[in-house]
Amino acid sequence: ADGSERSLGPVQVVAGGVGELIVTLRGEAAPRVRFEPGAPGVSDLDALADGADEGASATLAGRVVDEDGAPIARAEVFVRGRAEAARTDADGRFALTLPAGARVDLSVVHPKYRAGKVAEVPVTGPAVTVRLVAKGLSLDDFVVTAPFVEGGIAGLTAERRASGDVVDVVGAEQMSRAGDRDAASALKRVTGLTIVGGRYIYVRGMGERYASTLLNGAALPSPEPERRVVPLDLFPTGVLGAVVVQKTWSPDLPAEFGGGAVLLRTRRVPEAAFFEASVSTGFRPGTTFTDGLTYPGGDLDWLGVDDGTRALPGDVEAASKAGGIFPQSRFDTTKGLSPAELERLGEQMPNVWAARRRTVPPPLGLSVAAGDRWRMGGGATLGVLGSLAYDQDWDRTEVERTAFVVGARGLEPRNTGVAEDLTRSVAGSGMLEVALDVGDRHRIASTTLLLRSTEDATTVYAGRAVTDAVDVEITRLRWVERQLIDQQLRGEHALPLADLQLRWHYAFARADRDEPDRRTHRFDVLDDGTRRLSQKPEGNRRFFSDLDDTTHDVAASLRLPLFEGDTQRGPLDVPDTFVEVGARATLRERRVETYRFRFLQVGMPDRGLPIEQAFSPAHIGPDYQFVDNTQPSDNYSADQQVLAGYALSRWALPLDLRLMAGARVERAAQSVLTFSPFDPNAEVKAELEDTDVLPAGGLTWQATESMLVRAGYGRSVSRPEFRELSPARFDDVTGGASVVGNPDLERAIIDHYDLRWEWYRGPRESVSVAAFYKRFDRPIETRIVPGPDRLISFGNADGGHNMGLEVEARQGFGLVADALTDVYLAGNVALVRSRVELDPDDDSVATSDTRALEGQSPYALNVQLGWEDLDAGHHATLLYNVAGPRIVEVGVAGAPDVFEAPRHQLDLVGQIGLGHGLALKLKAKNLLDLEIERTQGDAVTQRYRAGRSFSVGLSWKL
Repeated sequence: ADGSERSLGPVQVVAGGVGELIVTLRGEAAPRVRFEPGAPGVSDLDALADGADEGASATLAGRVVDEDGAPIARAEVFVRGRAEAARTDADGRFALTLPAGARVDLSVVHPKYRAGKVAEVPVTGPAVTVRLVAKGLSLDDFVVTAPFVEGGIAGLTAERRASGDVVDVVGAEQMSRAGDRDAASALKRVTGLTIVGGRYIYVRGMGERYASTLLNGAALPSPEPERRVVPLDLFPTGVLGAVVVQKTWSPDLPAEFGGGAVLLRTRRVPEAAFFEASVSTGFRPGTTFTDGLTYPGGDLDWLGVDDGTRALPGDVEAASKAGGIFPQSRFDTTKGLSPAELERLGEQMPNVWAARRRTVPPPLGLSVAAGDRWRMGGGATLGVLGSLAYDQDWDRTEVERTAFVVGARGLEPRNTGVAEDLTRSVAGSGMLEVALDVGDRHRIASTTLLLRSTEDATTVYAGRAVTDAVDVEITRLRWVERQLIDQQLRGEHALPLADLQLRWHYAFARADRDEPDRRTHRFDVLDDGTRRLSQKPEGNRRFFSDLDDTTHDVAASLRLPLFEGDTQRGPLDVPDTFVEVGARATLRERRVETYRFRFLQVGMPDRGLPIEQAFSPAHIGPDYQFVDNTQPSDNYSADQQVLAGYALSRWALPLDLRLMAGARVERAAQSVLTFSPFDPNAEVKAELEDTDVLPAGGLTWQATESMLVRAGYGRSVSRPEFRELSPARFDDVTGGASVVGNPDLERAIIDHYDLRWEWYRGPRESVSVAAFYKRFDRPIETRIVPGPDRLISFGNADGGHNMGLEVEARQGFGLVADALTDVYLAGNVALVRSRVELDPDDDSVATSDTRALEGQSPYALNVQLGWEDLDAGHHATLLYNVAGPRIVEVGVAGAPDVFEAPRHQLDLVGQIGLGHGLALKLKAKNLLDLEIERTQGDAVTQRYRAGRSFSVGLSWKL
């Protein structure tokens, strides 16, 4: 243990035999040496066990960890009396191919730990976890435990500690204990991260264009029509093994990097067979079993799939594409459609407009997963993991809304009222993971992923339109399907030439968003209570939109390890010192089709008729005419090609220093083509090309065995989204303001500076303090164009900066009292300050030339108090989360910015182990249920409560 060396004399062994050499050191005394040979010629292990199946073989899988549960890499695993041996990988895992049905004795050796032995291990039994004790500690017990849980806290803490970058990691174990349903809800507990709208991530106060997301290292498309972001609510936690948030840019990442990169990792194939299933339900006060708003839909709505009930009729689509749906001119009958044709098309539209009420059922969740690994011969193993999940939930809210304009006396209400909404959310996922390992030198994996999320919302708004001096009732029926299909192939290979490591991947992914038949209509309510169908443009509208975004991503890298005598490194492990080069090509294509229709009053109808009677076939033609309101810029196609190459190196230096240095060259070309479905020749095309050389460097100092100090620098870019480049005006697909792009936009440059101190008090206990600073050159910002209507555009600001401080800690209470060994406290806080410097000569009518980044909270706090009994399978966690006030809408024409007030959320999650693989899971969410407010100056623009929710689930694992 003190590092001294002893010389051994000659040791006699049996020629050609297999055995164990046991050396005992006792102070200054001579070493005691003993060789224990295995039974010669016993290939079927009869000397070790009865019942082995001669000729058949099986895989014995396991994991080696230390006394605190952290994985031990590069440990040697031997089988007594056999020549088979294995070395653990970076996760401490190993696999041995042995005769089926046998029981074997294992010996585990690592230079930093006391050797361990495990007797009578069944080859065909479950995977084992072997715990080793560090040298210098007394060995009270040698324990063989249940299989290690993927994504455990100890293993991920070790990964964070070994990383050469500033990263935060959240694993499957943490997500499960927090009761998180998807990646978005899990990441709000990571230091410096906030979630906006339940799905959009902000890293260090920077969102959307500044937050990149990769799945197993490959690029992802987005189903969002106006946002350049991957919505993380699409990814259920059941398909994820871990999520890594890398906050310093490195050359092996794509150049588009702002606050950080979210690196999603799917679950890996297991070392041994497993099966798990779960079912859950719940109760949401104010929603469950109440009378909520809805409307007649299709037979497959419960699956989140429209069966064609809401589809645009084929004749209507064909007529719109053929030249548009509008009346013929009296002077030119060659253009437009006759009244009879307009009536025929209008009568084909489904006549469902009005909201009904129904009793809201409780939520339902189902999931199942299974996997196994088989020996294929020649030292190869094949592993398979599959999972399916289904979830349906309902949420009813009542929101008080007031919109203001600047008047002679300051802010004056423009309209005010209450919106009642019932949203049904249906989510489904399926994953298939297949991995082939050839020895410990080659690994090929395939991931097939299907994710679906559907929202079916019915909203009725009742209030006062002050500017029109009339009460109004507006109803909206909305159905949105989002889908992501991802197919990946990945490989890792240890090549014989100079021990080169080759890594590669190809990924095809397609994101779709389908919004069929969004219907909106308005009734004006007169002083005597009479209802009249409004003749304003929002009186009745029908909207259809379809988006598909496709990405092809291929990458490869070669790593040359520089071992410097490190004989414990596995062939696919990450060496301490290496040189790496790589290349990547990414092709992205997007297509959007949009159709807008309405019924135009042409006769003298009774506007007090119920909406579905007013638009019945008897009134289409004589009273209302079906017309096409699709805009020329509603449809567009776009593409982007990114070619990149990089080189980086990591070096283990004297004085316990580790250096990373490298650079990336990236060329990007993107174009957007806006076209009209009526006139194929009416095209507007915008293009942008740039090539950048981007350096990065980092230095890590191992101050003590448990303390690290990291410093990093990197330069990255931020490019415009497709529609931000197009000069064509288009209406927001999601119902917001109109937008016009800017073909003169330039990509922005961002310089990142990071410093972090880390103290690892144990595998599950740590403290860290980080500071960061980011400087923006020509950042892309939203600006408000002067005019009678609210029109959004984009421009390059002069500059900006973003800085902050992050503190994180996790501590057990075992030091206080033995009775509190299973209790821990964890928390993190982030303080962020940002400023955007707008050009004062710009024609924007934004109220302020200097402000914080839109969506950035100045602080975010997370606290967890937990208790766990690993042996019994019990645990309970109390979680608190709050994010500070943030700008949700930039003020214009002298009006202040609109802020969302801090949201305080308190959750309680627990599990009771019932034995035999059964567990009861309990969740109580948003226990405080405080009011959520948006304010503009001193005025409240929006107020509502999200509501509490309670759920219970039963899970079964084999």
